[in-house]
Amino acid sequence: MKKDLFLLFILIAIGQYASAQNDKIQKQKINFYWNNFDQTYAGFPIIDEGGLKTSREQYLDESGSITFVVNTYKIVNNSEESKFLDIGIELDSKADYSIEFSAKVKGDPNKLNLFSFAEWNSTKRMVFQFNEVGYGFGMVDGEFHPVIQAKPVSRLSSDDYNEYTISRLGDSLYFYMNSTLIDAVGNAKSFGNLMSFDILPHTEIELKRFSLAYYYRLIPGQDSEEDYKDLNNLATKVPLDNSAWFTILSQSMEEFTISDVTRWKWEDAGGLVSEIKNGKLHIENHSGSSVAVWTEKALDMTKNFEVQVMMRCLSSQSQSVNSFFWGGNADERYCFGFNDAGLVKAYTDAFFSFETFFDFTSTGYADLCGSQDNQILIIRKYKDYYVFMLNKTVINISKVIPLKGDRIGFQIADGAEIEVDQIKISYFE
Repeated sequence: MKKDLFLLFILIAIGQYASAQNDKIQKQKINFYWNNFDQTYAGFPIIDEGGLKTSREQYLDESGSITFVVNTYKIVNNSEESKFLDIGIELDSKADYSIEFSAKVKGDPNKLNLFSFAEWNSTKRMVFQFNEVGYGFGMVDGEFHPVIQAKPVSRLSSDDYNEYTISRLGDSLYFYMNSTLIDAVGNAKSFGNLMSFDILPHTEIELKRFSLAYYYRLIPGQDSEEDYKDLNNLATKVPLDNSAWFTILSQSMEEFTISDVTRWKWEDAGGLVSEIKNGKLHIENHSGSSVAVWTEKALDMTKNFEVQVMMRCLSSQSQSVNSFFWGGNADERYCFGFNDAGLVKAYTDAFFSFETFFDFTSTGYADLCGSQDNQILIIRKYKDYYVFMLNKTVINISKVIPLKGDRIGFQIADGAEIEVDQIKISYFE
């Protein structure tokens, strides 16, 4: 009988997970807050009081073939009692969300630190328990109610950073460790909108990243002239799903045939190779500086449009930024840039005066250069907003910064080599 009940429970859990994953696919995940601690961000204070000290740290990661800078937020509790650290970021705990943090923990492996969310105060909150070897989960509603008893997880590393993810979909919570689903529970509560850490005595927690994202089911047909205050509103007003949102009016495709050769231009720089062959635009730069390759009269900036760029970055020097640019002229342009560490950013470049749509943001890809796979950069303009995507995943939504020009092209760093398969431009209602 117990065996049958256990089997029934497993089948129900699998069904709930499959249903939630299907719901997740139908929704769009949008990053609301992303902090990789490369600068001072709201939400993570620098303090030194009562034995609790926080600081921003930086070190060089030389573990791979490329050395790069890693920024972290360190929390150290040298006192004899647990310490509370409030995170100044509000959580919409009634929405579908995903909280992710990458942490290295040094402390007593037999005791668990706490991350509280959907919190009203210390007496009403959801509690995720974690350390370098395991986790647990419970709810505090006047008193603590354990839901998942503390247990070890073999996928966790005791001496490196671990990725912890808490996702709410519907009334269920899903717990991931290092990108693997470990557990799920139903009856997710929403006490409040606070988040915090409780750090054990003589414990050190080093955060490499903390992010909050929401899943939205998009609602077509809603639009107004109001000031959009956050991504929750934007997600219902900016088109992210072609089939649900708009009708394609016209399309053009750049597939780099021999007849396209004369339309593409480049700066006169020794060491630059730019050629069209085998249906691809191939650019290799050893000129000693960044150079541009472009074509003119390619884009009507007065319309709603989408540009899809299918390309590969074959090689690039460490931390150098390569970019696709559009809507510009000889003096100014929009840029969607990326580097070899899997980071992307979007900005305007006018006489080398830069204005940022969004700064470097992790994409989840360890390396956007050196891969044999095509990456798809997508820029969608809808009225007064830009949507930036990588491989059809939304990275950011930003208000349009007015510029003039009809060029599209590429700004290639010294030492970089790229190969472009296709550029597709679509105009829509």
